Order: sequence, then C-alpha cells, then structure tokens
Amino acid sequence: MPTNYHKNHQLELLSPYEKFLADVSFNGGDINATFITKADLINKIYSEKWQLTNLSTRGLTTDLTRLYNLELGYKDTEMLLMVFKYWARTMAAGTTESRMGAICSLIGKYGVEIISDAYFLKASYAQLTTSHKKNLNTLFLVLHDIFLKNEFEVQRAWCKDNLPDEKINPHDPINGAYSDTEFNVHIDKALINVSIHRSAWLVNKDDTTFLSYSAAFCKVIVLISSRRAAQLCQCKICDVSNYGVNNDNINIDQKLVSILFHKSKISNSGLRSHPEGDVFPFSEMFSLIILNYLVDYKVLLKKYCDTFEVEFQQLPWECYPLFPDLLSIKCKSDLISPNMHSDLLHRNLGSVITSSTFSVHRIRHSTITRGMESGLNNSELARLTGVTIPAVRNYKDLTPQSRQMINDKFCKNNLLKKSFNWTLKDYNEHFEKVYTDELGRDLGGIKNEVGCTTCTKRLGAPLGCYTCGADLFVPFIEGDHKSQLIKAQAKKSFLVNTGGNHHQLFEISSIIKRIEQVITEQNNINKGLENS
Repeated sequence: MPTNYHKNHQLELLSPYEKFLADVSFNGGDINATFITKADLINKIYSEKWQLTNLSTRGLTTDLTRLYNLELGYKDTEMLLMVFKYWARTMAAGTTESRMGAICSLIGKYGVEIISDAYFLKASYAQLTTSHKKNLNTLFLVLHDIFLKNEFEVQRAWCKDNLPDEKINPHDPINGAYSDTEFNVHIDKALINVSIHRSAWLVNKDDTTFLSYSAAFCKVIVLISSRRAAQLCQCKICDVSNYGVNNDNINIDQKLVSILFHKSKISNSGLRSHPEGDVFPFSEMFSLIILNYLVDYKVLLKKYCDTFEVEFQQLPWECYPLFPDLLSIKCKSDLISPNMHSDLLHRNLGSVITSSTFSVHRIRHSTITRGMESGLNNSELARLTGVTIPAVRNYKDLTPQSRQMINDKFCKNNLLKKSFNWTLKDYNEHFEKVYTDELGRDLGGIKNEVGCTTCTKRLGAPLGCYTCGADLFVPFIEGDHKSQLIKAQAKKSFLVNTGGNHHQLFEISSIIKRIEQVITEQNNINKGLENS
C-alpha cells in the first residue's frame, strides 16, 4: 500500500484537536506554551479546556473543542485562540466563556466568511441576533484596535457603526421599575424566606441548610442595596462593620451595620480592587438580620473546626467570604486557605439571585426612580445604588405609580411645551421624519430616526410613538390628536373584549394617558393664542 495513502488514512483517524496540534508542531509552535488568566490561573494555550476561575460559576472552565471542531485551518484557529486568550486575560470568566461560545456558534452557522469577508458580513448582518452583533463588534475591536490587523478595518468600522443601541422602554412593566406593590411583595417574601431558612438551620445545623439560609439572606441584601451579584460575590466578613463608629459626624441611637461593597464593572480590575467610596448602612431591623447571620456563620465554621481539628482562632475569619461556597471545603487546608485577595470559597450568586420573577436590574430601576421622585440628585442616587453617575439616567423610569409625579417635575411637560413652540418651517428643517394620520395630516415628527430602528414597541407608528421612552417623537400643535385618542381607546376596548394580556393593556393604557396629556397641553396653547 502506498505510503501517502497510509499517512492520509492516519490523519483521517485523528480528531480535529489532534490535527491542530500537528499543525502547531509543523509550524514551529510550542504545544506546551502557557498563559495566565485574569484570575492568575496558568493554562496551556493549546489544550482542550481552560480553567478561568476557581469559583464554581459560569466560566469555571471553557471548552476549546468547540473551536477545534470548526476545522477552520491553522491560521484562522490561531487567530481566534489569540483573541480568546486576550479575553481570558482581561475579562471576567463568565464574559469570556459566553463570548467564546457566541463566536464559535456564529462561525458554525455562517462559516469563517462572517469574519474574513467584509461583503459577506454586510450581506448577512441584518439576519444576526443582537448578541451576535455585539460579540462580532468586540471581536473586531480586539483584532483591529488591539492586535492592529488592518485587514479587519472595514469589518471593525461596519460593526461599530451599525451596533444596535438597545434602550429599556421605561413604560414596560417587564423591564422597568417594580410598582410599590410588587416591590413590597418581593421584600415580604424575602424576609419570610430568611426566617424559614434560619429556623431550618437552627434545627439541622449542617452546610446544606446554611447554604439555603445564606441564599435567602443574600436576596434581602440585594433588595435593600440594589447591588449586582458580581459585587456581592466579592464581599468578605471584613467588609461588614458598625456604622458610625469613630465618626463624630454620624449620630445614631441604635447599633447599625454597614457593608463596604466593591465595584464590578471596571476594566482590567481584579477581585476587590475597586471598593466603593462609601459604606452602605442598613436600618436597625436589617442590621439585626446581618448580625444573626454572622453569628450562625461562626457556629457552622466552628463545627468544621471540630471536624478537621482546627482551632477557630487559626481561621482567617475576616477573610472569609460573606456568602461562602461551603461545599468546596474538603480538608483542613481548605478551611484555612481564604485570604484578602483570593476568591477561594466565594460562592457564585448569579443563579441564586436572578430568577424568572426577580431581577436585580429592575431593583435598581425601582430604587433610582423612587429616589428621583423624592428629590435625590444623580450623585446621591449613584451612591445609593452603586452605579456610576452617568448610568443613573438609564434607570429613571415612568411606571404607572410615578408617571404623573415625574411628568410634574421632569422632562415630559417641558417637552410638550417646547414641541408646541415649533413653527411649520421648523418642522420641515429639524425633523427627519414626519408621521401623518389616515387623512394625511401631520401628527408629529421624529428628531432622530436612527433611534427608531431598535424600538421594541409592538404597536405601530404613530400611535405607539406617543409614549416614546427616548423622547424622539414630538407631537405637532396642528395635529388631530383626538382622532388618535379615539383609535387608541377602540384598540383598548378590542383587547379587553378579546382577552388581551397584561402587557398589551398596560401599553395601550399608557398611550391613552399620554395622548390625553398632549390634547390638554394643545388646548391650553390654543386658548392662550385665542386670548392674545
């Protein structure tokens, strides 16, 4: 049998990963080369799996066989490994894992041309999901801006310029702030759960019942502080302190507890590298919950000390995570291993906190919206919730309970007054698009039509434009808005009679109220013109 046939037959028996290793060796690469991840873990570059973190979380490990199985060829695979390695060095484990998975999925569906061929990318771009568009944008950013690969200049510019600008619809009860009733239900349920799970813990003092107790306790902290799971994951015992101690400017009659949280969305940051500027104080009731939790936590650790024959004084108690992954404690060395800058024994809280009925994101919307109604400024709201001052505006909502109050104090009434001061000449010069009614009469204009491309409203224009969360739609004083009100009322009656869902009824009711406001302001302006 010919030698070439024998070699080809051997290659056919090799897995895609084994074939790639052969290519690495053939091209003079070191198959044992290593690199260090953001969590200071050493991995072989050319392995089938990378360990990205010690936490038992999404991104604990990432499967590279997804890339090898694409069989892209040596140069393309090396290029993507280079990008993946950069992400693993600079980004959180979960982010790295999800981006690697998204890129491999995208190439598996569209082929490597989606990256290498700018014309193919542009032709296929409209079919891509928002997630794919975001991940492609990040990929080309690294390839062109970081690694200076000029062959991706067109792709980089295209993805950057055409990336959807997603906005949360502030009238949407699915994404925006909770109503007062909804929030109260969440906090009542959380407090009941803490009580139930603590009672269970006091009966059976084992690690399983404590983990449930700890998860319930965590939910309470989230509801009060609005902090992200990634921030709570970083908390250690040393972050808990008596509020007001050694500070003459704080005068309190009872013992309050505070927690120093650490920022999570900071570029090139490590664990606990960016503490917030101020501690977060808790009320007397919640301080008592925290203190009880710490007492119970100590009791459990002392049981571990008895098991592994360790004195409690030997434990680095201050360095222990506030929310521990107790199942990771297997021996004496695990028990004494935590230190101030290590994530050992820290529990992943993403799945603990978030559920189909609860969102930390909506808690921040609720806190900032209520704070805004109470007159807090952006700096105070940022300190209260842990977000940046520029980010505060993204969480200000118009919920059913707060819409009228916000309209009285903030932008909506001013917008109406400004819109009715435009002349017909101004309309033609300043609006990219003008909407008309069924008879062709002008109703209102769009200030920036690009912002409409990612609008999530299910109701058609111009009816749905009246409640534009981005304030892009300006109603005209000459418009027949009463005809639109009749149309919206008819639509609501149809939804009521046909069993429309809560979200649909909420949307149409918001539109009706908004059109009524427009008509009221329109009448006031017209009366003023008549009197003058």
